[in-house]
Amino acid sequence: MKSDIIRRYRRKLRRVQLNFRRMNFTLIGDEGKPWRRAIAIAAGVLLLLVALIFGRAETQLMSSAEVKTVQERGVLRIGVIPDMPGVELERELGRRIAAKLLPEADPESRAVFRDVTTMTAGTSIDDGTVDMVIAHMASQMSAKYTYSDSYYTEECILVVKSGTSAFALKNFTVGYIQSNRLRKTAEDITLKEYLAAGGSQSMEKRAYASYSDMLAALDRGEIGGAVLPRQVFNELRTQYPITETTLVIGTIDYKVMCPGDSTVLSELASIVIRQMRDSGELAELYAQYGW
Repeated sequence: MKSDIIRRYRRKLRRVQLNFRRMNFTLIGDEGKPWRRAIAIAAGVLLLLVALIFGRAETQLMSSAEVKTVQERGVLRIGVIPDMPGVELERELGRRIAAKLLPEADPESRAVFRDVTTMTAGTSIDDGTVDMVIAHMASQMSAKYTYSDSYYTEECILVVKSGTSAFALKNFTVGYIQSNRLRKTAEDITLKEYLAAGGSQSMEKRAYASYSDMLAALDRGEIGGAVLPRQVFNELRTQYPITETTLVIGTIDYKVMCPGDSTVLSELASIVIRQMRDSGELAELYAQYGW
């Protein structure tokens, strides 16, 4: 009985295979015209379905209680770190998100920027001072909050004191900016991942509270190198005798940080970021602000 069933299925499979072989599938010339038309129609239907799905999702998000609260207030409050390299691009991104949430509001006043620090970014969201933070935040820094899609991926690089020879880096201590109980730093995250992956067996690490402390230690020879995000390196290279090496410790994705009790604002921020990336507008802002 079992062998009869197997034989019947094998015969059916052979018929399907023979029918498929008889089909003259080609995309070339007149013979391929029906196939090309069918593929084009299928692609169009797929794009329409995707647009409908995302359009409905965006409509639902815009009608949420979180958005209504922002609209009733009339402004979107955004936390930024004023002395962070690249803050102008993050302000511009905040304005685009505010335009999405408050399309009828005055473009000059619908986004309000409030200064935060690495220590107060999360607490400013918790106590309602700001609705979101756009300040070089990454999801690995704190799992307490929700995050948008990445709006920028930055390298963390190894820098050394100018004039340092490659031989001096065979066994050395590298400095990085330490994390705190509220937020992990990009340098700490990428260095831990690099060492955990076996990036260097002869590298030890030493934590510092600030870039000035770390780079002063580098200048004194207390450490052989330091980990810096590339934007920070570009900002500080004229202030300290430091040189970039070819070693990339890792990369980190910067995202918009939003309250952890709902994904509405982070999802809408993601929609804005995707639209800006697809249109090329985000790349234009990178060029404009030197990212």
